Amino acid sequence: MGRTTTMTAPELLALAERSGDRLIFAVIRARRSLLGESDHAMHVAGLCALLARRAGWPGDRSLALVEAALQRRPAEAGEPQQMLEFVEIFLARQAPAQGRPPVTPQQAARDLYMASAGHPLAAMLIKELGIHPPGSGVRLASGEAAIVVRRGAHASMPLACAIADEDGHPLDPPQVRDTAQAGFAIVGALADDSALLRIQPERLFAAMPGSPRPASH
Repeated sequence: MGRTTTMTAPELLALAERSGDRLIFAVIRARRSLLGESDHAMHVAGLCALLARRAGWPGDRSLALVEAALQRRPAEAGEPQQMLEFVEIFLARQAPAQGRPPVTPQQAARDLYMASAGHPLAAMLIKELGIHPPGSGVRLASGEAAIVVRRGAHASMPLACAIADEDGHPLDPPQVRDTAQAGFAIVGALADDSALLRIQPERLFAAMPGSPRPASH
């Protein structure tokens, strides 16, 4: 779901069900660029689809929330509107703005949690995405620079692909790192991960355990 992708509300709900990690990855990576209103609405709607699924809402309520996000209009009063507002705040903090550089997803999550005074829906958003969401650039205990690709069993311990060693030399192919292992634990976010945008997402997802490999010819 890049900057030019257009999806309907049912398609976004299906993507959230089928491949939440890919959805989050696409949203987080795209936030580093200047976006138009339609792209922003698509990202808000995608995360709303994930949250509605996590909340266990019935199909019609989930569909109404995602459609509201796509159409850039208020959602149903109560939890749906609050959820929509929290997603807006989380994503807005990561987007470049006049006079303010974008913040990392980790900082955006902390800011949202503090601003919401620990609201349960804000906490649910952070738990759904993980402390280090797919698409985030992170530094590992090994010194390697990596991109988070798949959420893990624990919010702070995802699977990542190391793309540069401790000296900054590229790793080709990218190496899968389980950050639940002490030697590959995440020690911080990359303040400048713009160079990671050049890495093709499909290469990273193909490296993940259990991913289908391209057919040989």
